[in-house]
Amino acid sequence: MTELACGRYYDDEQLTALVAQIALINAFNRMGVPFRQAGGGYVPGQHGQVAGVA
Repeated sequence: MTELACGRYYDDEQLTALVAQIALINAFNRMGVPFRQAGGGYVPGQHGQVAGVA
């Protein structure tokens, strides 16, 4: 188990997945900077209902 404080809540596999997701989100955010991508444009429900999801 890792010595990090979050090691009390997550096992090593979960921590690896969490760090990978954070790195991916960071990479996408950094790619949006040169294109002046504005954040916060999503409006809940704008894509309609997904089939089979209530």
